[in-house]
Amino acid sequence: MRNIFIFFCLFFFTANDLLAQGEANIWYFGDYGGLDFNSGAAVVIHDGQLTTQEGCSVLCDRHGQLLMYTDGVTIFTKNHTIMQNGMGLYGHSSSTQSAVIAPMPGSLTKFYVFTIDYGLGTYGMNYSVVDIELNNGLGAVVEKNILINPLGTERMTTVIHANKKDFWLITELPETHDFYAYLVSEAGVSNKPVVTTIGDLVKHPGCLKASFDGSIILSPKWESESFEIYSFDNQNGIPFNPISI
Repeated sequence: MRNIFIFFCLFFFTANDLLAQGEANIWYFGDYGGLDFNSGAAVVIHDGQLTTQEGCSVLCDRHGQLLMYTDGVTIFTKNHTIMQNGMGLYGHSSSTQSAVIAPMPGSLTKFYVFTIDYGLGTYGMNYSVVDIELNNGLGAVVEKNILINPLGTERMTTVIHANKKDFWLITELPETHDFYAYLVSEAGVSNKPVVTTIGDLVKHPGCLKASFDGSIILSPKWESESFEIYSFDNQNGIPFNPISI
């Protein structure tokens, strides 16, 4: 069952749910694996430096040109070097969704790198901030490992807000039925999440996936060998109407 979850992570979560044009055209994953979709078809590439069992995230510009990528522990530049101050992030190579890169609302040069640690806690969920203009355009980490929640289940995703400017960072907490949705806006990452108690108990690490329009969230559950599908109110950050398959 875990192998299915790992494949699910690698196939679906390298691309960010907030990205609409060429920003997700290059994927790096696994042990030096890579795919380039800029031609319209998947082309194998071998220049990536990732060695990760599970989670990873990649960001290109709108034209499909690489900006950065990470396994949640180390951030690599477009030149495949380690980004300035880009080591020691609080993700993990065996965390299903170790990292998600997302544009900072209101900024053209800064990006959030959200990380979540291995297992049911440890470092929990954090964020770091990259300014891509620094270091001659290779970028640098200007804030690192800012705590969002001390608990985690290796699962997180982003959903564009109904206003098309902000977004929600969503996770589920261990040993609860709780979804936590953090509003991310020009004011920063909210420290008062929208908490919704719904669905099956979360006992094990897993992953989350949102539909591109933000209306649906999928939550696989190991313990019941099922997938829970939720409708999502991206105006208020609330999942509802769970369906178990």
